[in-house]
Amino acid sequence: MSYIQSLRFKLMRLCVVPLVSAAALFIAHSVIIAYQVRDMAARAGSAGDIAALDMSWIATQWAVVFAVMFVCFYIPITINIRHFIFPIRQLAREADKLAEGDVNMEIVKNRTDEIGILQQSLSNVVAASRAQ
Repeated sequence: MSYIQSLRFKLMRLCVVPLVSAAALFIAHSVIIAYQVRDMAARAGSAGDIAALDMSWIATQWAVVFAVMFVCFYIPITINIRHFIFPIRQLAREADKLAEGDVNMEIVKNRTDEIGILQQSLSNVVAASRAQ
């Protein structure tokens, strides 16, 4: 597996796992709410006394589900952005500086994953450019 495919797999894994978890939570909670509504409707009677159903608790439960889903998505996406995208953007800025002819820069090599490999490669290119 190439480095780019490996990085893509890591990003996909970090995004898909929370998505599937949130979907499972959403479906499970939908089933629970459907059973609760059915039971409340049965207790209200078949005489059309739908006014006896208090739907505010359903809205509260949906608000809680949406809040949990938001947290399930927001945290992993934020981690992805900070952990993968920001370092790649920094490397792109440094590559642009190198393309403009600035060879007096130091590439910070602080990772051991695929981004660290890119940092090392760009550092080698800067060193080779200095040597010329």
